[in-house]
Amino acid sequence: MTINLIQPGHTGQTQRASFMAALSLAETLLSETTAIPTSLSIEATPWSASTPTIRAYFHHDPAAVRKFAEQFLLEVAVSAVSDRSVQTEASGRRDGVVVQAWALVRAEDEEMAA
Repeated sequence: MTINLIQPGHTGQTQRASFMAALSLAETLLSETTAIPTSLSIEATPWSASTPTIRAYFHHDPAAVRKFAEQFLLEVAVSAVSDRSVQTEASGRRDGVVVQAWALVRAEDEEMAA
């Protein structure tokens, strides 16, 4: 015997509430930040319906990621994705929503900026 702990109606309601919370926070973030992202996406997946995520992408602009992180108290990490690329990523939680910001640049551009 198996038990399905995820009930379709409940998951859908939770997912909708998560989307609404993330949309509301995204509006707040965009209205308050001076670092405008190139794109912004919101996720509230059925398999993790109560954990919405906002992802902000800053095209070739790690300084904007750092500024965004500073404004919203996110932790910043810089890592080599390959020997040619460096990713700057900021992440944290605000109002129960996971917030991530990131930029990818060529390693040589990152070295020149440092």
